[in-house]
Amino acid sequence: MALKPWVLRDADPSGPAATALLALAAREVWALYDDPQALTRPTPQDPPLAPGAHHLLAWVDDEAVGGAGLRPLQDGVLELRRVVVRPAWRGRGVADDLVRALLHRARQAGAQAVWLETGERQHAALRLYTRLGFRPIAPFAEHGSDPTSRCLGLRLAEGLSGP
Repeated sequence: MALKPWVLRDADPSGPAATALLALAAREVWALYDDPQALTRPTPQDPPLAPGAHHLLAWVDDEAVGGAGLRPLQDGVLELRRVVVRPAWRGRGVADDLVRALLHRARQAGAQAVWLETGERQHAALRLYTRLGFRPIAPFAEHGSDPTSRCLGLRLAEGLSGP
Protein backbone atom coordinates (compact mmCIF):
# COMPACT_ATOMS: atom_id res chain seq x y z
CA MET A 1 0.00 0.00 0.00
CA ALA A 2 1.49 3.33 -1.07
CA LEU A 3 1.79 6.16 1.43
CA LYS A 4 -0.69 8.96 0.95
CA PRO A 5 0.96 12.27 0.13
CA TRP A 6 -1.48 14.25 2.32
CA VAL A 7 -1.67 14.75 6.05
CA LEU A 8 -4.89 15.61 7.88
CA ARG A 9 -4.65 18.44 10.40
CA ASP A 10 -7.12 20.27 12.61
CA ALA A 11 -7.85 23.72 11.25
CA ASP A 12 -9.75 26.92 11.86
CA PRO A 13 -12.67 26.96 9.37
CA SER A 14 -12.42 30.75 9.23
CA GLY A 15 -8.69 30.67 8.45
CA PRO A 16 -7.27 31.54 5.03
CA ALA A 17 -6.69 27.96 3.81
CA ALA A 18 -10.20 26.78 4.73
CA THR A 19 -11.76 29.96 3.35
CA ALA A 20 -9.96 29.50 0.01
CA LEU A 21 -11.32 25.95 -0.27
CA LEU A 22 -14.82 27.15 0.63
CA ALA A 23 -14.63 29.83 -2.07
CA LEU A 24 -13.62 27.18 -4.62
CA ALA A 25 -16.53 24.96 -3.58
CA ALA A 26 -18.99 27.84 -3.71
CA ARG A 27 -17.95 28.85 -7.24
CA GLU A 28 -18.28 25.26 -8.45
CA VAL A 29 -21.71 24.77 -6.88
CA TRP A 30 -22.99 28.09 -8.19
CA ALA A 31 -21.88 27.13 -11.70
CA LEU A 32 -23.36 23.64 -11.39
CA TYR A 33 -26.77 25.05 -10.51
CA ASP A 34 -26.63 27.95 -12.99
CA ASP A 35 -26.92 30.56 -10.24
CA PRO A 36 -27.52 33.89 -12.03
CA GLN A 37 -26.28 35.82 -8.96
CA ALA A 38 -23.01 33.87 -8.68
CA LEU A 39 -20.82 36.72 -9.93
CA THR A 40 -22.14 39.17 -7.34
CA ARG A 41 -22.74 36.78 -4.45
CA PRO A 42 -20.23 37.12 -1.60
CA THR A 43 -18.05 34.13 -0.79
CA PRO A 44 -19.48 32.17 2.16
CA GLN A 45 -17.63 32.50 5.44
CA ASP A 46 -17.47 30.02 8.29
CA PRO A 47 -17.23 31.16 11.90
CA PRO A 48 -14.55 29.82 14.23
CA LEU A 49 -15.24 26.39 15.67
CA ALA A 50 -18.08 26.08 18.14
CA PRO A 51 -17.77 23.67 21.06
CA GLY A 52 -18.01 20.09 19.79
CA ALA A 53 -17.18 21.04 16.20
CA HIS A 54 -14.20 19.89 14.16
CA HIS A 55 -12.62 21.06 10.93
CA LEU A 56 -9.87 19.18 9.11
CA LEU A 57 -7.69 20.15 6.19
CA ALA A 58 -5.69 17.74 4.04
CA TRP A 59 -2.24 19.17 3.39
CA VAL A 60 0.33 18.28 0.75
CA ASP A 61 3.46 20.18 1.65
CA ASP A 62 2.20 23.74 2.20
CA GLU A 63 -1.00 23.46 0.12
CA ALA A 64 -4.43 22.66 1.57
CA VAL A 65 -5.86 20.22 -1.00
CA GLY A 66 -9.09 19.37 0.81
CA GLY A 67 -11.18 20.11 3.84
CA ALA A 68 -14.28 19.06 5.75
CA GLY A 69 -16.10 19.97 8.93
CA LEU A 70 -18.38 18.51 11.55
CA ARG A 71 -20.66 20.54 13.82
CA PRO A 72 -23.27 19.76 16.46
CA LEU A 73 -26.77 19.86 14.99
CA GLN A 74 -28.98 18.52 17.76
CA ASP A 75 -28.65 16.15 20.69
CA GLY A 76 -26.68 13.11 19.49
CA VAL A 77 -26.50 14.31 15.88
CA LEU A 78 -23.59 16.02 14.13
CA GLU A 79 -23.66 17.57 10.66
CA LEU A 80 -20.95 16.85 8.12
CA ARG A 81 -20.25 20.02 6.14
CA ARG A 82 -17.97 21.72 3.71
CA VAL A 83 -16.39 18.62 2.16
CA VAL A 84 -14.26 19.98 -0.67
CA VAL A 85 -11.19 18.78 -2.57
CA ARG A 86 -9.18 20.74 -5.11
CA PRO A 87 -9.79 19.40 -8.65
CA ALA A 88 -6.21 18.14 -9.11
CA TRP A 89 -6.60 15.93 -6.02
CA ARG A 90 -10.04 14.47 -6.68
CA GLY A 91 -10.38 10.73 -7.16
CA ARG A 92 -7.35 9.99 -4.97
CA GLY A 93 -9.14 9.34 -1.68
CA VAL A 94 -8.73 12.74 -0.01
CA ALA A 95 -12.47 13.23 0.62
CA ASP A 96 -12.80 9.64 1.78
CA ASP A 97 -10.02 10.15 4.35
CA LEU A 98 -11.48 13.45 5.55
CA VAL A 99 -14.97 12.01 6.01
CA ARG A 100 -13.74 8.81 7.68
CA ALA A 101 -11.60 10.84 10.10
CA LEU A 102 -14.58 13.01 11.03
CA LEU A 103 -16.84 9.97 11.43
CA HIS A 104 -14.24 8.54 13.80
CA ARG A 105 -14.34 11.75 15.83
CA ALA A 106 -18.15 11.66 15.86
CA ARG A 107 -18.05 8.13 17.26
CA GLN A 108 -15.47 9.15 19.87
CA ALA A 109 -17.74 12.02 20.92
CA GLY A 110 -20.62 9.59 21.43
CA ALA A 111 -22.75 10.89 18.57
CA GLN A 112 -25.54 8.59 17.45
CA ALA A 113 -25.78 9.89 13.89
CA VAL A 114 -24.18 12.14 11.30
CA TRP A 115 -26.37 13.97 8.81
CA LEU A 116 -25.38 15.98 5.75
CA GLU A 117 -26.84 17.92 2.86
CA THR A 118 -25.62 17.94 -0.70
CA GLY A 119 -27.19 18.70 -4.05
CA GLU A 120 -28.82 16.42 -6.57
CA ARG A 121 -26.28 17.45 -9.23
CA GLN A 122 -23.25 16.72 -7.05
CA HIS A 123 -22.91 13.15 -8.30
CA ALA A 124 -19.39 12.46 -7.00
CA ALA A 125 -20.43 13.57 -3.51
CA LEU A 126 -23.54 11.40 -3.61
CA ARG A 127 -21.45 8.39 -4.66
CA LEU A 128 -18.93 8.99 -1.87
CA TYR A 129 -21.58 9.31 0.83
CA THR A 130 -23.53 6.29 -0.40
CA ARG A 131 -20.35 4.19 -0.47
CA LEU A 132 -19.66 5.23 3.14
CA GLY A 133 -23.13 4.06 4.23
CA PHE A 134 -25.15 7.29 4.22
CA ARG A 135 -28.78 6.90 3.19
CA PRO A 136 -31.55 9.40 2.33
CA ILE A 137 -33.26 11.10 5.27
CA ALA A 138 -35.92 13.78 5.62
CA PRO A 139 -34.72 17.35 5.06
CA PHE A 140 -33.42 19.07 8.19
CA ALA A 141 -32.65 22.61 9.27
CA GLU A 142 -32.80 25.07 6.38
CA HIS A 143 -32.53 22.38 3.70
CA GLY A 144 -36.25 21.60 3.37
CA SER A 145 -37.01 24.55 1.10
CA ASP A 146 -34.52 23.68 -1.66
CA PRO A 147 -35.87 21.18 -4.21
CA THR A 148 -32.33 20.33 -5.39
CA SER A 149 -31.19 19.48 -1.87
CA ARG A 150 -30.50 15.87 -0.87
CA CYS A 151 -30.16 15.06 2.83
CA LEU A 152 -28.39 11.90 3.93
CA GLY A 153 -27.70 10.34 7.29
CA LEU A 154 -25.61 7.66 8.92
CA ARG A 155 -26.50 6.04 12.25
CA LEU A 156 -23.14 5.44 13.82
CA ALA A 157 -24.02 2.67 16.29
CA GLU A 158 -25.70 0.44 13.74
CA GLY A 159 -23.93 1.76 10.66
CA LEU A 160 -27.36 2.64 9.26
CA SER A 161 -28.92 5.88 8.05
CA GLY A 162 -31.80 8.07 8.98
CA PRO A 163 -33.22 10.35 11.60
